[in-house]
Amino acid sequence: MVHRKIGDTFADGDESEALALLEAAVDVDGRSKLAAVKLAAGSLAQLETYLAAARVDWRDVVAWAEFPRQMRVPPGEATDEMRASDRADYDRWLGAGSSGGSG
Repeated sequence: MVHRKIGDTFADGDESEALALLEAAVDVDGRSKLAAVKLAAGSLAQLETYLAAARVDWRDVVAWAEFPRQMRVPPGEATDEMRASDRADYDRWLGAGSSGGSG
């Protein structure tokens, strides 16, 4: 999944460097790597930044990628609509590119 999303998200010339950054991040788990790819939105510099953040606390990067609306409100104030929208957006992103869309 991470390799596919690299291809969907990064320009052709940057794919190999993005993959190298992810492979070098042996201390970062797959879910966090996927989150970093999403958050980087095609920027190698941002990918490095999010991988570094994942090394400090993987939960931050996963939360920023998977729960962006919920992260903007105080704890306990997220609504069911926010949760559903975050889930739908993340699922859409995961599926994007597999049928010709872009990530």
